[in-house]
Amino acid sequence: TSTNDNSWQLSRGSSSWNILQGPSLLVAIGENRDKSNNNNNWPGFEKDQVVRILDANTIKLQKNGLVTLAGVRMPTPGSGGNFHFPECISYTPAYKLRQLLPSNSQVLVKLATTTTRTSSASGKMPQAILVKSEDGVVVNQELVRTGFGKVQKLSKSANLEEYLDVSLLQRLQDQAQVEGIG
Repeated sequence: TSTNDNSWQLSRGSSSWNILQGPSLLVAIGENRDKSNNNNNWPGFEKDQVVRILDANTIKLQKNGLVTLAGVRMPTPGSGGNFHFPECISYTPAYKLRQLLPSNSQVLVKLATTTTRTSSASGKMPQAILVKSEDGVVVNQELVRTGFGKVQKLSKSANLEEYLDVSLLQRLQDQAQVEGIG
């Protein structure tokens, strides 16, 4: 629902967001009025629990096993290329992911219909969108918004475009870079 030229109100079930847009900024301020930890607001998602964070790109879930986040890639030391964390960085992407998803956290999960190549023994791991049950935060977006993740294109065969807006991820990444945090 448009409230004026630069803001909208969006609701899905018991969750609502105020969307504010400026010249180069899109901010969603959300609230989940229903704290019952159900997935009625996220059709097609299933409940799961975080067992532990293995590294910045690998999450072990109780039901779905090892997954990687869809549309997002966190740089890690030793991942190849010329990447080095700046000396001023005090937290790694793995640390941020552990803050967002401590062990035993309840999450809602949407798995891609395809897998992504990894360096794991099996060589393939499912991509996932994770939503924290208690507050409705989409972890994939939050990592990009806070400058810890980089946008990675979704495979068209993943069938996640309906749930994860890559153009929004790109805007969040651009804003993090403008703010000097990404």
